[in-house]
Amino acid sequence: MVLISKMNTTLIRSARIIDPQSSFHGTVQDILIRNGIIEKIGSIEAEDHFQVVSHPGLAVFPGFVDGQAFLGEPGFEDAETLESGLSAAARGGFTGVFSLPNTSPAVQDKTGVEYQIRSAAGQPCTLYPLGLLLK
Repeated sequence: MVLISKMNTTLIRSARIIDPQSSFHGTVQDILIRNGIIEKIGSIEAEDHFQVVSHPGLAVFPGFVDGQAFLGEPGFEDAETLESGLSAAARGGFTGVFSLPNTSPAVQDKTGVEYQIRSAAGQPCTLYPLGLLLK
């Protein structure tokens, strides 16, 4: 996976676009990204200041969501914190993560969910806390 800097201009060459909601779905296109925003999709001439990303079989997609991630916090921060887990998820192409409630204490009330949401604010990947239901 290639992380694109938000502070430059990147040209992705000949990438298959995987996005069923896009009119470009399934096509191979060049993609110009300037300051973290897609500026153009199509045939694009490279300029000297562009960071060019090119690789056979390259594919781009909106992002993945992990439906059951163990993030450790609270209680198991020695294994992983919300910050380190969400950062790793973003590097792997994930835009969202559902966190399992198997923490210590278990996330089982409004306070636990609010703690995780506050702790995850500003991270590169969106956290969706899952709470524990007790009988």
